[in-house]
Amino acid sequence: AGAKGIGVGGTHGASISNNTIDGTWASAIMAKSDYAGGHIQPVNTRITGNTIRRTFQNYGEGKYRKRHIVSETGGVYAIIECHSGGDSEIRANNIEDRSGLHSHYRALWLSSPRLNISGNDILTDGEVAMVIGSDSPDNTKNVDYVNMTGNKVVISRGKGYQMLSLFGVAGGVIENNHFNCGGQGLSSPRGRFLVTHWATNILFKIY
Repeated sequence: AGAKGIGVGGTHGASISNNTIDGTWASAIMAKSDYAGGHIQPVNTRITGNTIRRTFQNYGEGKYRKRHIVSETGGVYAIIECHSGGDSEIRANNIEDRSGLHSHYRALWLSSPRLNISGNDILTDGEVAMVIGSDSPDNTKNVDYVNMTGNKVVISRGKGYQMLSLFGVAGGVIENNHFNCGGQGLSSPRGRFLVTHWATNILFKIY
């Protein structure tokens, strides 16, 4: 699939659904304003029912080899990255990343005024599983409300140390999710389950 699988920018009501993406070097699905040099933010984006396998992620100027595939592109990538206006839905996607690269990347990186994240099944070799909002200190409110339910998120091996980060989230409910980092969070000097910055009024239901 090349460096990126599917990318949209500046679209209103885009739906990326029921695709199989196999062997991307960077982002498998990306919806953001600067995709392909554009500057208009997408609005009301749906990413649902996609299957993503064999993602070869990279960080910085590093070079990683896997089955004779070489990636030298700089930057921090997410397997699914969505920075969209309005309401965004990330639902019923299946990510299976067994690349074994253990590089610094996220499985999901999402920010929209209202986010619905449900029914996703994620297995990743990466370090950070899910980032909600924008990890920039000049953006103190990126997400008005997040509803996260029924997701299964597993960091399988490598240097996994962080399951969920909330940056600038003003409210929401996180319930009925399954998180598993295989004890890596406890063994890592930076290990932690949840990281929050400028996040308020979040209801966690832990069972």
